[in-house]
Amino acid sequence: MTKLSAFRQRGGALVWIFGLVFVLVGLGVGAFFAKGAFDVLAARDWVPAEARLLRVDLQANHDPDSATTYRVIAEYEYSWRGERLFSDRVDLHPGADNLGDYHHETYGRLNRALEAGEPVTVWVDPDNPSRAVLDRDMRWGRLGFGMLFPLAFGGAGLGVMLWGRRAGRVRKKRDARRELHPDQPWMWVDKWRTPEIAGQARTTMWLAIGFAAIWNLVSLPLLFIVPGEVADGNTAALVGLLFPLVGVGLAVWAVREVIRHRRYGASMLDLQSHPVPLGGRLRGTLNIPARLQARDVQVQLACINRYVTGSGKNRSTRENVLWEDKQRAPATSGAGPGQTSARIEMRLPAGQPVSSEENPKNRIIWRLTATSEEPGVDYKAVFELPVFDTGEAIGDAAEGDAPEIVFEPEDWRETGVVHDYAAGGQRFVFPRYRLLGAGLGLMFGALVFTGAGGGMMLLGGMWIFGGIFAAVGLLLLWGAISMLFQRSEVIIGNGRLRWRHGVFGGWQETEAGALKSIGVEKSGSVGSNLYFRLVIERWGREGKTAIAGWIPGERPARALAAHWDSLLGGERPVA
Repeated sequence: MTKLSAFRQRGGALVWIFGLVFVLVGLGVGAFFAKGAFDVLAARDWVPAEARLLRVDLQANHDPDSATTYRVIAEYEYSWRGERLFSDRVDLHPGADNLGDYHHETYGRLNRALEAGEPVTVWVDPDNPSRAVLDRDMRWGRLGFGMLFPLAFGGAGLGVMLWGRRAGRVRKKRDARRELHPDQPWMWVDKWRTPEIAGQARTTMWLAIGFAAIWNLVSLPLLFIVPGEVADGNTAALVGLLFPLVGVGLAVWAVREVIRHRRYGASMLDLQSHPVPLGGRLRGTLNIPARLQARDVQVQLACINRYVTGSGKNRSTRENVLWEDKQRAPATSGAGPGQTSARIEMRLPAGQPVSSEENPKNRIIWRLTATSEEPGVDYKAVFELPVFDTGEAIGDAAEGDAPEIVFEPEDWRETGVVHDYAAGGQRFVFPRYRLLGAGLGLMFGALVFTGAGGGMMLLGGMWIFGGIFAAVGLLLLWGAISMLFQRSEVIIGNGRLRWRHGVFGGWQETEAGALKSIGVEKSGSVGSNLYFRLVIERWGREGKTAIAGWIPGERPARALAAHWDSLLGGERPVA
């Protein structure tokens, strides 16, 4: 325990140092750019004088790892109270840059004066006449660009430092509680110590604001850099405009979260059983401090494995949905005026892992999400639940033999399948465009990747890198087409199964006696929503054949498979 505490203390110190480095870098870069602003203010009292240009040049600095920057070079002479003086200072902003056309325009103006032999105006410091400058104006675009660095780097570094400090306090508190409640891990975590679980609306709002602000501060300089690069013939630089475009989307997300939080407030979930028993039932009341217009609330409970892969630049956080289920909870009047309540009761499978917060790089999260379609911004609340093995499992779950999924005979209707009657029996149709939002989002990403890759290859000659982008885009495009245009139609009657499935699938059929099994397989996920496909196996034939796809939820999908099997008059296993 002592070694672990020492390791954590060293880790906390490293986090603090890492954040401090970011703050210092941001302040240093900001001070470099701010120096020009202070010099401009100091030069307001300088006086004009006539000067003769001796030399003018436009210096280009080519860096293979970054963009080309420019700096106007000029030498001139001027007289002050009979004394002949020389200077080479063009403006009051140090360093080269490529922000806008300032250097090109200034070079053109000075070069024309040099070739024509015309005098130019310089500004001289009367207290120190050896100090003079050709242009004493403020470059607001350059100053704004420079101030982004202390805001972005300094803000990020300060955030890391504050997070590290808070994380250290949380770890100390958790260690102390672990000693007091060694057999009750839900008592180690602040948000789980009582049956009242708070929603994450406020946290999500500030996360959206912070992420959008940092992203836009970091990507905003591209709006100054890209036009200059394109003007110089580097058309591949247009790819850089994707980052400010993403920033606009993040800003919209942040605004929506602010509106959502102000409109619906902080929801609470009161648990009847604390903690929630694995293999048992989640029973609780959702309390919303706002009046919902919808008659019910869509509730999803998901078991998610959130894990971190890679390190450094390759570090990424991913989520794998292990199990999920949904229900609709009727919305009723809450305890107070203008409030809403919803009673929630859901069964949890026994074979999933319990909640785990111990390893930040590999967490098990039981996440309950409540949503409701409302005018304007929809209602949404997210809760992380304490789910543990308390010995209160239902029925056979206490012995470890409970099935993973329990369904009622009519649960198949929750799949959204269109059911009617046709010649030859009962017809079940999963129409196109059921995943319209996800499909359009994926198609937009596919077009961005494909367009960026094509631009890199055709305009920038970047064949390998552009080809990779284009290939990824084409794969995403096929996935989007499948989401949008896949259609499944099944007809069951007279002891026969007929189906057509896919984007271009034609009709197929088989006798009921030729069926070996009807199975359910995971076909993909969108966010925390799992989707499944129904497959059949036939006697005397190898492999499986998909007959329906993109079915939401394993419980409804299994209920549909069982219903189809009953219509075919068999007792086949639903795998």
